[in-house]
Amino acid sequence: MNIEEYIASGIVETYALGLCSPQEAAELEKLCAQHPSLKAAVIDAQQALENYAALHERKPAASVKANLDAMLDFAEPPIESKKIRLFNPYTVAAAILLMSSVALNVLLYVRLQHSNSELLAALSRNQQMADNLKGNQVKLSDLNTQLSVLTNPEYNKILLKGTPQTPSSLVSVFWNKNSTEVFVSVNNLPKPAVGKQYQLWAIVGGKPQDAGLLPLDEVAALIQMKSFGEADAFAITLEDAGGAESPTLSQLCVIGNVSG
Repeated sequence: MNIEEYIASGIVETYALGLCSPQEAAELEKLCAQHPSLKAAVIDAQQALENYAALHERKPAASVKANLDAMLDFAEPPIESKKIRLFNPYTVAAAILLMSSVALNVLLYVRLQHSNSELLAALSRNQQMADNLKGNQVKLSDLNTQLSVLTNPEYNKILLKGTPQTPSSLVSVFWNKNSTEVFVSVNNLPKPAVGKQYQLWAIVGGKPQDAGLLPLDEVAALIQMKSFGEADAFAITLEDAGGAESPTLSQLCVIGNVSG
């Protein structure tokens, strides 16, 4: 059985209204134990029905009771003219039409609530797909940037090798002297301690200049840093989080000279 088609058939709303046959009710209750989605649909329909009843609740006017009491206080008619008529066919027909109208309104209301829930779920799925697509587009853009850097002969690749403090460390710097763009690729760097952060320096004319902080959580294979049109070397030190105005030489991790 296709449970989604079963739910869409209207049996859930009919069950919530108490209008289905005992056999239909028994079958639905049995299926609820097997299909959580059907059970959830029944609960939603019952809740929607309660919401509808609460929304349209009307308290009778105080005069209604008085009018009913007056109508029930019959004067005893003469024996010969006493006739009891239990049902007026027009009144019965009107009552049936009224109940049918109320049942139809409730059914439509329950269906509308169910449709609204499905619409919200669909919108949520669409938003998730849009977010995923946006994330994939960002990743694709990053990959295109990385590819253009790695394949562009104008980028000079500079290897920053480890110092005695971190001999196994290795970082690649890609520097385009014409566009002044600088990218860093971390091959191997120890994870910084809490409160510490790696900082790149460009050595220009023998003086270190801040070239930017490496992110605490590396999010890309290539990290774009500050631009430099001139540089003799690049180095990375471990500084307090947020960076320093001048490098802490005792925390020098990697360094490499610009060739050519």
